[in-house]
Amino acid sequence: MFLSNGLIPVSSLIMNAAFNCLENRSPEASHVKYKDYHIPVERLPQFIGEYQEIAKSLSIPIRLQEGQLQMLMHNNPLRLKPIGEDFFYEWLDERCALNQR
Repeated sequence: MFLSNGLIPVSSLIMNAAFNCLENRSPEASHVKYKDYHIPVERLPQFIGEYQEIAKSLSIPIRLQEGQLQMLMHNNPLRLKPIGEDFFYEWLDERCALNQR
């Protein structure tokens, strides 16, 4: 599993917010929509571990807490939602996408 993007540049956030306003969406809405995907809780432990963030060479811990995968960014847990067999995104604002290879 690789972290493909840890932080979005401010310019991208501003452009995304502007396009969202033009489309009558909330400024923080994502332009990407994912279908719900279910991974059985029994399979989630295979994703636990330390992962390297590609762009910044950071180590990102992934843990399982109450049946939910979480990544820790600066000691803050961020819930991960499965969107494929081994592809996850950060639950709240989709800033971080994880893809296992």
